[in-house]
Amino acid sequence: MAPVIVLFVIAPLIAEYLLGNVPTTMIALLPPLSLLYGSGAVLIREVTRQTGRGWPSILMLATAYGVLEEAFATQSIFNPNFEGLRLLDYGYVPALGISGPWTVFTVTLHVVWSIATPIALTELLFRERRNHPWLGRRGLILVGALFVFGLILIMAFMIWKSSFVATPRQFGISGAIVVALVIAAFRLFPPRTEAELQRPPSALRRAPKPWLIGVVAFLTGYGFYLLHDSAADWGIFPIVEVLLILAAAGGSIALISWSSGAGDWSDIHRFALLAGSLLVYCWWGFSIEAELYPGTPITGRIMLVCGTLTLLLGLAAKVGALGGRANAWVVAWTRH
Repeated sequence: MAPVIVLFVIAPLIAEYLLGNVPTTMIALLPPLSLLYGSGAVLIREVTRQTGRGWPSILMLATAYGVLEEAFATQSIFNPNFEGLRLLDYGYVPALGISGPWTVFTVTLHVVWSIATPIALTELLFRERRNHPWLGRRGLILVGALFVFGLILIMAFMIWKSSFVATPRQFGISGAIVVALVIAAFRLFPPRTEAELQRPPSALRRAPKPWLIGVVAFLTGYGFYLLHDSAADWGIFPIVEVLLILAAAGGSIALISWSSGAGDWSDIHRFALLAGSLLVYCWWGFSIEAELYPGTPITGRIMLVCGTLTLLLGLAAKVGALGGRANAWVVAWTRH
């Protein structure tokens, strides 16, 4: 149960606390947030692994999760005055009642940081069991029930807090999109056969250096947040922001897919990709928390970031990313 518990807890820690959406002074919110984020991440990971599928299905299901959370749980893509932030003003589409840039932005961040990053981190921590299921049928049913309960709980709380409810049409379209994405995750990506799992990676090409993977991951993630935060001030048309986000997402998936099929792709590359992703939140979360919660002490956030960096350092040693004596020293220090 260790990897299940780890994923259940770190998903909301990354998605909300490390991002700065929720300050560490509100750590009491971790249990209900775990019901949504933690159960969602575990459910997606388990359904994918138990059916013999891989990361394409995880990303597709993560997209469905992003739509489900923002259209139903928080309704942020429909609420014009969500948390008083006026998120829909830029790029608002009256016919749909949404903002194109905000919808694409928030769903993308859920795919990358709320679901994919916690799963990748946990699977690297427990890499010996990376491709194997962690739960049985009863455990999977329980996690599914917890996820539904968490979704209803957050949705009820947000409706009570904001007094906003989306229209039946908006709920209906969103539900249809979620169902279509779930079906696509299983129909477009069939289970991998034993021969495919045993097929060696291509020796004809080499993956980029791990440090380059990490730098590209960080710069892409940082640019993603910078673009959304500054697009309106820079006078960028909303459709241009949407296209840039989609192009960056598509390019990133293509690069990772191509690189992971190289003969020298290793856990060090996986770690570099993961580290680049987490460092975006470590950096960007300071400004987000300061904007949303002015005057809140940053001591807790500093401790959270330091804990994240310590975890990355220990993980780097575990996969051999530091080399020689440095690996041995860090492993001994983190155990101590």
